[in-house]
Amino acid sequence: MITKNKIILALILVILISLIRNVDAVGVTPARKIIDFEPNLKLSNSFNVVNNDEKDLKVVVYLEGDLKNYVKLSQTELQFTSEESSKSVGYEVNLPEKIQEPGTHEVNVIVSEVNPSIEGEEVYSIGVKSEVVHQIHIRVPYPGKYIKADLYSIDEEDGIKFIISMINLGSEKINNAKATIDIYSGLTKIKSFETNEKGLSVRERGELITGWEIYNASSGNYDVKATVYYDGNKLELGSKFTLGDFLIRLLDIFVNNFRLGGIAKFNILVQSMGNEEVGGLYSEMDINRDGQDVNDLKSAEIDVKTGETNKLFVFWDTEGIDIGLYDGKLMLKYDDKVMEKQIRMIVKEDGIDVEIVGVTGAVVGGTNIKTSANILLIVIVIGGGVFLYWKLRKRKEYK
Repeated sequence: MITKNKIILALILVILISLIRNVDAVGVTPARKIIDFEPNLKLSNSFNVVNNDEKDLKVVVYLEGDLKNYVKLSQTELQFTSEESSKSVGYEVNLPEKIQEPGTHEVNVIVSEVNPSIEGEEVYSIGVKSEVVHQIHIRVPYPGKYIKADLYSIDEEDGIKFIISMINLGSEKINNAKATIDIYSGLTKIKSFETNEKGLSVRERGELITGWEIYNASSGNYDVKATVYYDGNKLELGSKFTLGDFLIRLLDIFVNNFRLGGIAKFNILVQSMGNEEVGGLYSEMDINRDGQDVNDLKSAEIDVKTGETNKLFVFWDTEGIDIGLYDGKLMLKYDDKVMEKQIRMIVKEDGIDVEIVGVTGAVVGGTNIKTSANILLIVIVIGGGVFLYWKLRKRKEYK
């Protein structure tokens, strides 16, 4: 017989299991070092290896990557006791006069726990589950003038804003960059716009912006094609957006109870705006920094009933992530429909501030409680519980 005490015990067990998070035996911080190439550059740097489990362990440290011969480690083995929480590993970078291939080159410093069962043998067996990486990104400038850019379509109350986010990864200054943006419905071009103009110093970031004030545009899917012109060069970009028939509205996004190095849980609050259920709704979040991809995240799928407010959850493991500004995009998807928002985040020791361009009041503190959203969901859950309890009592009375 299932008693009240057994039900309470089961609920407590579920809550405890949900709070458990597996942690690797070792960690590294920071996760990445970005180096802008200069001929014959010499520099010293270090990172910390963290003994997460506070136990006796041995780790090995080694290099991988096409430029690993230009990096020298201060040590290749570390021995921890249970009282030692972290140790520093230094390395020296000695770059050559020239690197032929432009772009970002990765040298990975691999830190792996030694399997104690074979300790003392000539060849170590590496515990793959406890393998972590400190990345060294060596950015070799493209010769001359070179821009890397992304195109975003942002929903606003009176139309669509188009933003081209750029970074100058070339060896020369960009004197003038501007763009033409064309809107297509199928194969037919229906609108064309020009953006502002912008100059960029080497490794500087900037934005080109324009907008479409929509009054009588038909509902449907549209393609956006942008051509960026800069000092005699051009770059072509593409994007999509939907007008009118996207049945989900993005209300808010926030992170609560976060500490750097832990799992950041993004709460994405959405609401159904249509007269039919939306099935298979999910979210994708692309995070980048300084023109480099940091992480691509995806939520589980949910179904949202007519008029319902619900949440999607995206999880980001911030082990080794640096404090600072990150950007990227947030997408809501179902069937063949996509809504895309530009996202900016400030990662702090005790929180993540999130800004979604085009959503009023979406800048939130990572440690702040989003009262309105949480209260709404709590009220729904409590109300459902009270209703269920009342129904069970009534059924019992009639028996």
